[in-house]
Amino acid sequence: MTQRDGQEFVRACAKFVLGESTGVRIKGSPGRLAALQEVLHASRDLYVALESAKPLSVVGPLIERKSRAAAKFKSETGTPWLL
Repeated sequence: MTQRDGQEFVRACAKFVLGESTGVRIKGSPGRLAALQEVLHASRDLYVALESAKPLSVVGPLIERKSRAAAKFKSETGTPWLL
């Protein structure tokens, strides 16, 4: 992946987290795609909870879920999750 491709990937992921259309299709191994899907949804769920001013009792577990998903993403891809 080139630097530009990497930037486009991060931009598309950020759009997804914000609830915007990405128009991007991603190919990869089933393990990598599953890890990406998991971390994207965990990041999105946390973002929505924070934007809705949910209480810490709701946000805390979402932070933990996102952290676990980010660790799995790094384990599968070798790349840290930036969002």
